Amino acid sequence: MYHQTKIGQVACQDGSYSTQNFDICATSKSNFEKLAGNPRLQCQFAMDEDQFLFFEKQAVKYGVPKRSEMMSKSAYMKNTYPMIDFSYHDMHIRQGTLPLQVINTATWYSLGMM
Repeated sequence: MYHQTKIGQVACQDGSYSTQNFDICATSKSNFEKLAGNPRLQCQFAMDEDQFLFFEKQAVKYGVPKRSEMMSKSAYMKNTYPMIDFSYHDMHIRQGTLPLQVINTATWYSLGMM
């Protein structure tokens, strides 16, 4: 079982890392839970996904596109975690590419911008 931290966030089973950005994507938490049988892989996924979602939040917060960073991180994750369907990343990448448009309302709410 995983350790829950702030609402919408998760933590590695050994407590070594707690996410800060999973609140903008329920699918991230679901995928984290699917990896519970491999705590080391699960923790690495949490860190990678958290960074991916961080790029989206930064894009919206500062109005600066993070498409390149997000595409690179997503490609890395697709290769590292082939058991996960990352099609949901497309919406996050769109938001990170068009930071002044509301695409992912959860990101905007998380940042207090809605």
